[in-house]
Amino acid sequence: MNRPLNNYDDAAARRGSRNKFTQLQLRGGARLGCLIFSIVIIGISLAGVHAQGKEISREEYYAPYREALTRSREFSRRNIQKIRSSWNGKTSEEEWTYEYHLPDRIRYLHIETVDGKSRRTEQINIGKSMYCKKDDGAWSLANSYCIGGSGSGGPSNIIKEVFRREKTKLDGKPSVHYYEHVTYQNTYSKTAGTDGPSFLESQFWIDEKGLIVRYETRRGLVSSKMPSYEQVETYVYDPTIKIEAPIITK
Repeated sequence: MNRPLNNYDDAAARRGSRNKFTQLQLRGGARLGCLIFSIVIIGISLAGVHAQGKEISREEYYAPYREALTRSREFSRRNIQKIRSSWNGKTSEEEWTYEYHLPDRIRYLHIETVDGKSRRTEQINIGKSMYCKKDDGAWSLANSYCIGGSGSGGPSNIIKEVFRREKTKLDGKPSVHYYEHVTYQNTYSKTAGTDGPSFLESQFWIDEKGLIVRYETRRGLVSSKMPSYEQVETYVYDPTIKIEAPIITK
């Protein structure tokens, strides 16, 4: 179930409230992987499986992640999140855009494509005022949220987990790369008895300023080696981002 966003929510902080597609994916779609991926999704590095670097503890992985997200909220920024998932022969593609113009202006844009059909929802928050627009409709003042959140909860029934850290470069700039690989038993799948173990692989990069600049994750069945869920999220810190109230037509 989607949950409302508030003025201080962050895209990554909402990963505990995945939309309806995650539930379908967890309950049986994990055995089906996409055979063809978009260029962006292919950009999720398969080299992560062979990630190098120093092995670290769970807390040493999550602590810098939380700190980087907290620090990011001090800046006007743009997060773009691209998700591709498959279940029961169907494919869903989503693109989330989150723009933050400090101190209290936020723009959310969600484009969802299933079986070639797209839906678009946009919301602008300015202080306590909210504006909503769906597809090609007109902007309107809203009394409640018209857009939900993205994200998925972490795995349970963990068999093994590994965390690593290394100094590297991302787009030619120094950064620290954090990597997580988890093997677990997905008991929510209707075919859990024959699925075998699943995997979750996540990684993120933090720049020299202590800001998160990229996050990637993918999951699927260990036996298939083809992920049924993939996500790439980029962060751009831009003081020139401006968000204005839309024109309301009646």
